[in-house]
Amino acid sequence: METSTEYKFREQLAKGEAHEKMLDKAFGKFYVVQKVSMDLQRHGIDRVFVARKKPFRWLVEYKSDSKAAETGNAFVETVSVDKDNKPGWLYSTCAQIIAYFIPPWGRVYIVEVTRLRAIFIEDEWPNKCPERKIPNNGYNTVGLLVPLTELRQCCKTVLENVGV
Repeated sequence: METSTEYKFREQLAKGEAHEKMLDKAFGKFYVVQKVSMDLQRHGIDRVFVARKKPFRWLVEYKSDSKAAETGNAFVETVSVDKDNKPGWLYSTCAQIIAYFIPPWGRVYIVEVTRLRAIFIEDEWPNKCPERKIPNNGYNTVGLLVPLTELRQCCKTVLENVGV
């Protein structure tokens, strides 16, 4: 018999894969979107965007957050696994860009990781934004609830109507 945790994992995986397809389609209008190896995914890179006309590429991590449409906050992960003190994606990603997708709104916040990290420190988000612990199977994931209005201010751009 399948446990509740396994069911939730499979459900979340299916949702995540559907969101990735939407994002691939949206970004495919501007870039050649390349999927990456599991090794790169373990380093926080989900896709490589290659420019069609100029010789450059972006290493991109996708984040989907449906709850943000209800709360008005992005969950910026600072600790992935609290019992192991494993850094969250804010610190651990090797991507250059975070594509933070709010599926109910079809909105994608495009944020450069270096800018996000700098703003995190300069604006003292840890002192301004509430911290939340999300329970998982025997551990917690920890992050800050950053108002989407603040996230927008540090974005390179915002895409609307993605997958809608």
